[in-house]
Amino acid sequence: MCLLFSVAKATPLERVHHPSYLPSMIRTISLALFLLAGAAHADTWEQSTWRRTAFYRATISTEQAVPGTLQVAAVDSYEVWFNGEHVGSGSDWTQVLTVPVELDSGANHLALRVVNHGLGLGNGFLTHLHAHLEDSLLVAPTTTDRSLVPWYWSAQEPADSAWTTSDVSKARGWAAPQEGFIDRDRLSVPVSSAAAVLAGFAGDVDIGSTAGSVSLKRVDGVNLALGNPRSPEETSDGDLRSAWRGRPNPINQKIEIDVGSTRKMHKVRVITFGDDEDERERNSLRGYSVERSHDRVQWVEIGFVQDIREFTRTEVTFEPVVTDFLRILVTEEATDNSQPLVAEVEAYGTGFDFRGTYVSPPFDLGTASRKNFGRVHWDADMPVGTALSLQFRTGDELLDFEDPEDGWSAVAESDGLRFPSPEPASLVQYRVNLSTLDDGTTPTLGSLSIDFSTQDVAVSSARGSVTPNSARMGVSTRFLYIVDLAFGPDDRGVERLELAVPSGAVLGEVSGLGQSTLAASQSTNELLILHFDPPIAANTQLGIGFEASTFTLSHLFRSWLYAPGSDDPLNVGEATETSDSWRLLAIDPLQRTLGRVAASPPVLTPNSDGVNDDTVIEFVLSRTITPVRIDVIIHDLSGRALRRIVLPGVAAGDYTRSGASGGLAHWDGRDEAGQLVAPGLYVYRIEAVLGAGTFVEAGTVAVAY
Repeated sequence: MCLLFSVAKATPLERVHHPSYLPSMIRTISLALFLLAGAAHADTWEQSTWRRTAFYRATISTEQAVPGTLQVAAVDSYEVWFNGEHVGSGSDWTQVLTVPVELDSGANHLALRVVNHGLGLGNGFLTHLHAHLEDSLLVAPTTTDRSLVPWYWSAQEPADSAWTTSDVSKARGWAAPQEGFIDRDRLSVPVSSAAAVLAGFAGDVDIGSTAGSVSLKRVDGVNLALGNPRSPEETSDGDLRSAWRGRPNPINQKIEIDVGSTRKMHKVRVITFGDDEDERERNSLRGYSVERSHDRVQWVEIGFVQDIREFTRTEVTFEPVVTDFLRILVTEEATDNSQPLVAEVEAYGTGFDFRGTYVSPPFDLGTASRKNFGRVHWDADMPVGTALSLQFRTGDELLDFEDPEDGWSAVAESDGLRFPSPEPASLVQYRVNLSTLDDGTTPTLGSLSIDFSTQDVAVSSARGSVTPNSARMGVSTRFLYIVDLAFGPDDRGVERLELAVPSGAVLGEVSGLGQSTLAASQSTNELLILHFDPPIAANTQLGIGFEASTFTLSHLFRSWLYAPGSDDPLNVGEATETSDSWRLLAIDPLQRTLGRVAASPPVLTPNSDGVNDDTVIEFVLSRTITPVRIDVIIHDLSGRALRRIVLPGVAAGDYTRSGASGGLAHWDGRDEAGQLVAPGLYVYRIEAVLGAGTFVEAGTVAVAY
């Protein structure tokens, strides 16, 4: 026997773990057993650091063409262009780049490409440009104040170098950055404190503040009024060329700001409309107060500014206060009775964003071969009030991932799940969904790992569909599930198929077996399981007929294929190229969430004679999508609870004695202490806890002996 075993190299961000080295003979035997038995998985891909690239642009105008000096620092590595010319780069964030630049008369374009390696060293960059003009000093530090130098950022890789000089202010995918963080004390040379650290956070998540983690970004330095539809459009559109116009006598006029949710706020900035200082002086407010409210009815003053002399912009800072709405109340008017024009009203707060998403690039786990993915594990910290989930999708080429929303799996919230997307595949992509109800806390993803094998592959392609795609709820319906199987020369074949069914199924005709036979079948309340002997190994269209009832509004007929001796299945993909899919929609839904409630038998005789020694409290659960908790409580006629039967995680289905489950709630006539109750009549009560409330049904059961 000739045994070949190789492992492709992983990228720097991916680690592939392999069995420890053994003496050569033992290792050869182990590998032989692995290949013969189709062992679960040889490799594990792991990610514990994350990387992000961002692109930044600003345009700085000057009336003179003069030489200048540019300082740059960025976390972690970066490249810099000035007026389209590459002027420098750096890979050590502590080393400040200082380069001479030539400013043109008019617009000058500054561009940066910054890569954050997720090492916990911070986020963003800062720049400081200065030049001596004939009669003044030009100073242009990075700033969040868009009335000075508007900065823009994007997470999308530009198609060419045109972005370094083009106007991106209205370009799709470009937005204003927010405050970032760099430890200035560790910089090689001082940079003016006027230069703010700016950063863009793709998907509103932060990979740079804590090493090896993905968390929600903070909203510090984010204009929370921007784009909010409940704020005046002219003052919240981010466009300094549009303006809110006040009356000639604007006293008591108001500009309301909706910050989007309950937030801790600490600053309001007002930017005056105008192209030059004289125009802005004419258009500026002269005095205003800042008020807060939770309901837009009762307002409380939290700050004010009077006798305004800085006409371009004003800021009112105040002690952080929790609020839903802010407003500007005009308190002074211009002496010439001119109408104020306000370009933007910006509102700033603190805390974490309420939701964010990290989307990985498609990657191959260190080997280009098609893979059978196994278990998915992740390490996450989720304080109370936070949530974190993952989604996956697969493909064989980058074109399979062009649509940003197509092909994602259902949300996975539990560690250790089986990989949920179609297999085998060469590439995988994942999405991390983070959220919090408290802006003081964030969930954090610390690591992610995926088991995989390039050898334990049952079939090269498997696509499934079902007909019909609709059925009356609670009515037994005949279905035909079709799986198109295509095999490659190295595929191991299909020994077992598991099909997710909406309730216990009765198997009918199975076609397309070829040289194989149906060796055995099994039906549970959730799965229809078929065994083939010998394994199916030739291209075929497998047809599985069966009868089942649905008790949920929607059901996905997902299926899984097992190679001989394997405990790791391949996920069958949906046959989306056909008009039929694997989704079933229920019509004529049952009116009761808990139906067909009864005791079977209605009289139990717990005397250990094997006849009616227990009873099943039967029910049919419908109109639910996710599993729910069911409680069955037995009471005596005085209302005293004698026994509680807790059924966690019950999916919609038929839980009668005649159903596939045989019933779940069995009562043997005993109380919580295990003592037989006295002969007589008892009341049972069934409670189903759903998001819409608790559904209750009750009935009676008799005990005799």
